[in-house]
Amino acid sequence: DGLILSNNGTDATNDIDIAIGQCRDSVDELDMFLAAALTKRMDAAWVVGTNQGGLDGTESFAGTPDNDTWYHVWLIKRPDTRVVDVAFSENATGGPSIDGTPIPTAYTHFRRLGAVRRGTADNLDFSQLGNEFLLKASILDVDVATPATTAVLSTLTVPLGVKVWAIFNTYIDIDTNSADGVLISSPDKDDEAPSTTVTPLVSIYNAVSGAAVGQGPYQVRTNTSSQVRRRALGSPATLRIATRGWVDPRGKDA
Repeated sequence: DGLILSNNGTDATNDIDIAIGQCRDSVDELDMFLAAALTKRMDAAWVVGTNQGGLDGTESFAGTPDNDTWYHVWLIKRPDTRVVDVAFSENATGGPSIDGTPIPTAYTHFRRLGAVRRGTADNLDFSQLGNEFLLKASILDVDVATPATTAVLSTLTVPLGVKVWAIFNTYIDIDTNSADGVLISSPDKDDEAPSTTVTPLVSIYNAVSGAAVGQGPYQVRTNTSSQVRRRALGSPATLRIATRGWVDPRGKDA
């Protein structure tokens, strides 16, 4: 309940706000209460308290965030003092840690709250409502000519290390000689050939030669490498996929 993440209004480049709330820890052993909202810095090593650093040390240089990297946001608790805080980690499972050692060491209870993306020099802007995270600015992740009729895995701008439901729009440009389409599916499904007459059908299709069509939004489950599968029917001249956000169960279905 609660524990909503947001970009900080004063330093949106580096800081993440965590709203008050509560949850069970990852092994359903105890409750974790965040009684006051926190602001944690992604540009500094972890120190307890609000307006302090949040990095757990998994970055290449301690205290300096890695660019173009997903950081998972962990609510953490030390059982001796019952202090609850937040840490950022590139680890998607097992809590903020290095080689299995909790970072910070006394905080042995944890729960993943979501993930934020560090861009080239700042955090990507997002909006969270429950389990849904929307990018403030959509990102064109796929822009290919003549997409393959065999299965190809495409990486989208969604959290790495966990399975989420990617939210995206699609577009195909049809060549002048055929009717074409594309099937976009989860890597957790069997690789199926797209069709207009039998299952699994197609995700996007246009029977008008020389035309273009765009559709969405779609939701497709990713693998832990942030990927979905695409496979063309016919020979579309262009395929584009623009990522709008994702739905993250945040451990509720584990």
